[in-house]
Amino acid sequence: MALGGLVGRNPGPFVLGPVATRYQAGDQELVLFAAHGEQVFGLPAEARVLAGNAECRIGAFSIGDHVLTTQYHPEITPYFMADLIVELDGKLPPGVLDRARGAMGRPVDRAVMAGQIAAFFEQG
Repeated sequence: MALGGLVGRNPGPFVLGPVATRYQAGDQELVLFAAHGEQVFGLPAEARVLAGNAECRIGAFSIGDHVLTTQYHPEITPYFMADLIVELDGKLPPGVLDRARGAMGRPVDRAVMAGQIAAFFEQG
């Protein structure tokens, strides 16, 4: 919102746990940790969508070579996510928690995403 975009509540359920998203750079699918009940629905001026999926069309975007945003969390470890799922038990609908628990065995591309973030800022 601070950049001029539109942010609102997810139209579907809270997104939690490992989720697959399509990154346009290299047309690659990454599995990343997510934990969000809100998302971007409208881009700020001059923004370019970098990633998204059916649940979150604008999962990441950039503005020029100086602004990079993401709905995903490369800083979250599998241990932290497992603890977060436990912490949110009873605070989110059971289906959200069941889905997150069921996906926890998936390998998560944290290092790939962290590398992409570093490369973005190094090139700027």
